[in-house]
Amino acid sequence: MPKQKLTKSFVQDLPLTDAGQQLYWDTELPGFGLRVGRKTKAFFAEAKVNRKTIRYTIGIFPRFMPEGARDDAKDILRGMEKGEDPRKQNLDVPALEDAYEAFKQARELAVRTRYDYDRYLRVYFPGWRTKAINEITPAMVAKRHLELQKRHGAAQANAGMRFLRSLLYYSQAEYGETVLPSNPVKTLGEKRQWFREMPRQNVVKMTELPAWFKAVLALKNDKMSQDRETVRDLLLTFLFLGVRRSEALTLRWENVDLNGKTVAFPKTKNYEGKTLPFGSYMASVLHTRFFAAAGSPFVFPSSINPRSHLIEPRKVLQEVNRTSGVTHTLHDLRRTFATFLESLDVSVYAARKLMGHKAGSGDVMSRHYVVTDVERLRPAIEKLEQFILSAGHVKPAAEVVPIKKATKK
Repeated sequence: MPKQKLTKSFVQDLPLTDAGQQLYWDTELPGFGLRVGRKTKAFFAEAKVNRKTIRYTIGIFPRFMPEGARDDAKDILRGMEKGEDPRKQNLDVPALEDAYEAFKQARELAVRTRYDYDRYLRVYFPGWRTKAINEITPAMVAKRHLELQKRHGAAQANAGMRFLRSLLYYSQAEYGETVLPSNPVKTLGEKRQWFREMPRQNVVKMTELPAWFKAVLALKNDKMSQDRETVRDLLLTFLFLGVRRSEALTLRWENVDLNGKTVAFPKTKNYEGKTLPFGSYMASVLHTRFFAAAGSPFVFPSSINPRSHLIEPRKVLQEVNRTSGVTHTLHDLRRTFATFLESLDVSVYAARKLMGHKAGSGDVMSRHYVVTDVERLRPAIEKLEQFILSAGHVKPAAEVVPIKKATKK
């Protein structure tokens, strides 16, 4: 490659190429050069950064003259000797919290998912929120993962890192791999550092139902909270209908048929709508709720803003756990619903429909041929309701008729 002191007259006299590029190196400043192509003449600086050769374009002649470009090249080459990549110096790299705002706008997140993600960023990564996304290193990720496990448990540590991984993959796609060459959360897989999570098996046992009902039915609104009765009815809905958290919390009155005793969920986790029947006890619960939630489009509205639904019933649920002595989560109630269905020998097709589960890819029968009408599900849901009420000592299993003693004539 030709070497020549790059001057204005020399550069100006150089002809453009017919094809390809021709490089000219400056004899005054090693690493400073000129690239001549078919349409332009451009000054550049070239050196190795972390053992990788990088050629950085400074500017196009004649907008950039040799003397000015040479001065810029000195600063750039000095930084490259220190390991600085000039391609990343002037990039518009967002902070983690800014990338998250863009992520939320681009993704259609469920209310609960958005709540969890907001909490992960606020609680698990407070010092990272203002960091540029390309400043987060694999070493930082591995260290924080272990810290989260000690403070919040293995499941939450994994959940927080799955959130970060998803956010950074989105950032790669949105801002380009020049900004974020690789996802640092991948190091957890490479190091086999993900914590093993055993599937939860907790349910409310049949023998625990009396204490559970006593604690739940005792919930009344007070000065501390006007949501207690709403949470009471919410917990009953979980137990008697086995719905998912987001399905129950976002349930609207427009999807409840009190006369026909059915409730519809147009949008579920598996993107398929479902309609469930409910029994007489749940009908009375929802009738009471209808008047309590008057004016709100939601079955379980927030007392702070009736136009919005309840977001987090955790505090009241913790009180129920403490009062009843039955430790459980909202999803444990859904698992309890499924367990009781199985114990009552409800058909697998009916149970799948009531749970809102998709048929497996190999289950051709149920995927293409079995159509389960909502009324065909009603006997199963009514049988389950009577079973739960009887086990919980809320309602006797059958009407008790006193036997009169026979009188002698």
